[in-house]
Amino acid sequence: MSHVRSATDADEAIIRNIDVVSSTEQALLGSSRILIAGCGSVGGSAVEPMVRLGAGSLYLADPDVYDLTNINRQACFLSDVGQSKVETLAKRAKSINPDIEIECFKQGLTESNIENAMENVSIVFDGIDAGEAPIMKYRLHEIAVRKKIPVMSGVDYGGKAVIYVFDYRAKNVLPFYGKMTQKDYESGDLSDLTKWLGYFSYSSDFLPIIADRLQHKTPWPQVSYCVMAMGALATRTIVDLLMKRKVPHVVSFDVHMASRTWAERTKKRLFYPIRLAHTFVASKKAKRASIEAGTQSDVSALDLYLDENPELCRVLQCMVRAPSPHNCQPWKFVITSPNTIRIELNPDRLLYVIDPEAQAMDITVGCVIESAAAVADIEYVAPETEVPLVFGTIKINRFNNENYARNRDLIASRHTNRNVFMPFPFSQKDIFEYTSLAEYYGTKLSFLQDKPNKISKLARKQALRMFRMKDYLMELISHFRLSSSELQQNPTGFCRNSVKISWVESKMLAVIKKRPLLFSISRYFGLGEIMAVTAVKTVNRHSNFILFSSNNWTRDGRINMGRSIMKIWLQLAQKGVSCQPVDFPISNEQGREQVKREFGCDDIHRPVFILRVGLGKKANNYVSTRLSLENICELNLDAS
Repeated sequence: MSHVRSATDADEAIIRNIDVVSSTEQALLGSSRILIAGCGSVGGSAVEPMVRLGAGSLYLADPDVYDLTNINRQACFLSDVGQSKVETLAKRAKSINPDIEIECFKQGLTESNIENAMENVSIVFDGIDAGEAPIMKYRLHEIAVRKKIPVMSGVDYGGKAVIYVFDYRAKNVLPFYGKMTQKDYESGDLSDLTKWLGYFSYSSDFLPIIADRLQHKTPWPQVSYCVMAMGALATRTIVDLLMKRKVPHVVSFDVHMASRTWAERTKKRLFYPIRLAHTFVASKKAKRASIEAGTQSDVSALDLYLDENPELCRVLQCMVRAPSPHNCQPWKFVITSPNTIRIELNPDRLLYVIDPEAQAMDITVGCVIESAAAVADIEYVAPETEVPLVFGTIKINRFNNENYARNRDLIASRHTNRNVFMPFPFSQKDIFEYTSLAEYYGTKLSFLQDKPNKISKLARKQALRMFRMKDYLMELISHFRLSSSELQQNPTGFCRNSVKISWVESKMLAVIKKRPLLFSISRYFGLGEIMAVTAVKTVNRHSNFILFSSNNWTRDGRINMGRSIMKIWLQLAQKGVSCQPVDFPISNEQGREQVKREFGCDDIHRPVFILRVGLGKKANNYVSTRLSLENICELNLDAS
């Protein structure tokens, strides 16, 4: 039964505003008309808080409908997808306050309705996307100048909500305070359209994103908490403007900075000019590249095929996230049908020094298969005869829509953490669960707790042996990506932050990497020893260990070992446990024998993989990059 609203209801609905919102402010809010132009992330953020605060009249203008990409931040539900934004918001506003006056402009603002839309309006909240409707955005401000209506223009910088206030009630003002002209908006160029924003309003965290998006032309990211901050800022600023108070030209709130310590905020501010300069250079390069190449780009046959088969694309994206030694990503995925993927290895990305027989690559193929199994019901079919670089075929029987989002995020969150760990003791229930999972793939697990020093000493001894080998050291350093340009050209291997080396150390390695003579001199003066100590320095810090061993050293056995490793690692990630592979102790036969004794293993099983586990003292935000599907996949429908 619906509730019949009375005068008492209207009073009680806003009674909790009293003393935070004055009676004068409340009266002005209830008697004013506010135009919200553009009801997406920015403009739509203000609708519900304005209604709940007691707004009396709203004009809503937006030609768009909701789609699935809006769910993460806008005021819509799955049932609203495909529905008009303004009509959906109007319906929601009426369900909160049946007495509110709402008028909708389903076509958005146009030349035929903009004058009417701004008639008797007290304030305009401008949420129009300059890239989508630049001319109407300028016309909105132009008419507001003539009609003496203040305009608030909202901009979402990732984690920072910013509102630019243009109080056109002042004398002799121009649209955008003269920082923009109609000619700028007619040009349609992004750099011209955004000149009025001012460089120092950008969020420090958003600057690298701007540089990336200008280069790759992918959609701009927006998140829910920034949208909520935008709604809060807009609502309070509207109240102050209605009261004719002086309001700063820029009203902002950086959610990311607010949750950081003083030291972290200071660091961000100190590096801000450098990031700003980098973004400015990136914008100029992007503009030149757009002029030279044109705005159209060729779409490959693979891209078109993956667009037509999104579930196949999602499985492949999860497979690419599998771990591999040195992050070499040696796979080649040959697509032979919408539900069939043949797995091969790319000989150009193998590790011929530490893995001359590609046996570790068999294990990483197992990790790839298990990554696919996490999001789909699959069948792995091994080839009838063993071919060195050709593995079996994955057949996708059914895509698991119901668990996809959770398992996709689980695969993405699974990565190596080289930080200091806090103690994480295994319960008997944990040991039984992990042991049972591993046994399904023919793998034996052994657990070592509270004895990190023994494994640390062994890891250090074997690491020193390996890092003194010239070929090993050269192969390892060749997989270091020590600059952003190097990482963009070949997004495999290790970036500086993922292996916990300082900026100074990375610059030194970059010089050594390019000069063979310096490499030889550095080796003579102990480069290998220094890198070995750095590689194992956190192994003895409150670590527990899981040893994976097998009595089946065939290719099938190694693939199953990889599947068990990935399965257990994902289970640990789900519980918030941090992991780091520690392979040095089992890098030769002598080391494997010592590891057997420490873990109490029998003589039948071969130690294959050691996982250091614990609760990370810090989250590892620097995840190794991955090659794109374009670099790893091949379309060969004739092979089916």
